[in-house]
Amino acid sequence: MSEEKIVIKGGLVLRPDGLHPLDIAIQGEVITEVAPEIDSTDCRVVDAGGCVVSTSFYDTHTHSRFPGDPEAETIDSLSEQALLGGYQYLLAMANTEPTIDSASIWKAVSDELKRAPIEIEQAASITVGRKGERLVDFVSLAEAGANFFTDDGTGLGSTKLMYEALKMSDLLGVTIGQHAQDPFLFDGASMNLGATSVRLGLIGEPEVSESSMVARDIELLKATGGRLHVLHVSARESINLIRSARGEGLRISAEVTPHHLLLNDSLLEGFDTSFKVNPPLRSRPTQMALVASAIRGDFDAIASDHAPHPYHTKQRPFSQASFGMIGLQSAFLASWTAFLETPAFPPELNIGAEHWSQRATTRVALEPFELQRLHRLLEMMGPGAARVVGRRIAIEPNALASIVVCDPTAESVGRIDEIASNSTNFPYQGRKLKGRIVAGFIRGKEILKEGKLWF
Repeated sequence: MSEEKIVIKGGLVLRPDGLHPLDIAIQGEVITEVAPEIDSTDCRVVDAGGCVVSTSFYDTHTHSRFPGDPEAETIDSLSEQALLGGYQYLLAMANTEPTIDSASIWKAVSDELKRAPIEIEQAASITVGRKGERLVDFVSLAEAGANFFTDDGTGLGSTKLMYEALKMSDLLGVTIGQHAQDPFLFDGASMNLGATSVRLGLIGEPEVSESSMVARDIELLKATGGRLHVLHVSARESINLIRSARGEGLRISAEVTPHHLLLNDSLLEGFDTSFKVNPPLRSRPTQMALVASAIRGDFDAIASDHAPHPYHTKQRPFSQASFGMIGLQSAFLASWTAFLETPAFPPELNIGAEHWSQRATTRVALEPFELQRLHRLLEMMGPGAARVVGRRIAIEPNALASIVVCDPTAESVGRIDEIASNSTNFPYQGRKLKGRIVAGFIRGKEILKEGKLWF
């Protein structure tokens, strides 16, 4: 029996140079054709009218809580959220129980993750037990297949160890992910240092805690030639430093989270621990600077930093509650809302309809500058994020048919009872969000239809 041929018609399709009115043909696990008009005779047609069609998303920063904390999350609950959020690919952090700090642990966990319906790549830690005292055996871990090393959850404060880790990165072709945070400036902090922290009487962390670490690591990168990825950027000066380092040709990449784009520290006025996260939500001016930088293309990826926690760990007094929030399922919606809520910058006002074909501007009811922002967002959630870990994903003939269809004009209200996580630390409860994940294909199989899972 021949395999069913599927044609996705009527949408704007993500391409490197923009969003284009194209049809996509799928047969088996792969894309067979991408063209302005594809004959759909004897094919099953998926109507993507009014929608954009992208590669499935890649999350460069997820906390799976596996192994060690099934109360917070399981592989099944994580996978369900990923699929509902448009993701096929996740990079899981190493701050688990036990820490992913040896080849044997990395392989055992990676083998278990293979049972997920999505692809979950496991990161390894930089130091043994993430204690910042001794490097892991990079060689054996790299030989086992580990490609990304991070002590995320804490910054690697030792200059000597970071220097040696970046040298191993250059030698082995792996990437070092740094949670850029000075341990002394962060000590005791539970939110951003600013007017709100002073008013609430809470210890705050200054932005320089992050940017000073970024500056140090860039100098080490110059000396070693390694590969550095800066996790969850949240400080204005960090952006300037990373942009300058790129201009010097250094191998550096960076991510920003949806919550740092959409939220700011004013939300902590009510001591709601759902908004307690590390790095902390920053001031409104910094939030706006992060959005502007994302729109300009200063970040390679938008990463969820999905951090589930058992209910009781978030019900403690604010200074004692766990850091983190869940956001995998809502990442596209939160990021797109932040992009839409930000007024057009003067250069964007000069983007005329001539930059987009007439069919593009009529297929999706958005302004030209909004289409440009949407293209940027999808790049950072898909192909750009994949490049951080050396992978390539695209909508093109012979590529795997892992595709997500998004309605950028839909609206909804965040509801925790619609989130598939075992945890409830959801920061968008009751908030109006823009966009909707409508359909999804994994290796040619339609697994999401009308926003609901079909497998």
